Amino acid sequence: MAARGIVNHYVGGLGANQRLKALGYQLPAFYSGTFGNQVEAVAGGYSSAEAVWEAFKSSSRHRSHLLGELPFYQEQIHLGVGFYYDWSSPHVEYWAVYVAREASAKDIVATCFDLGCINP
Repeated sequence: MAARGIVNHYVGGLGANQRLKALGYQLPAFYSGTFGNQVEAVAGGYSSAEAVWEAFKSSSRHRSHLLGELPFYQEQIHLGVGFYYDWSSPHVEYWAVYVAREASAKDIVATCFDLGCINP
């Protein structure tokens, strides 16, 4: 994000789900595909963890994901937080929070989108 000067879930042409899968994290197969994101929250321009956390909580979609307000997100128990700064980039500070879960044998076959799943 910093190299491109943007804050975006689709840097590099893939959504967060596919980037995690490409790194070897085994998301459930029903998580949405190429442009899907049920795992990532990103922000830029916040100089402290407290400030970015308040911003995430003020966004209904980020809050729902990060605080597990929907049953779909309550199953996500793995957490990763990233921070990067570059004084020459437009936002200076860049934040990424991943909350996800790995695939399991009990997963049903469903199609999922950012707001929930459709069972077959």
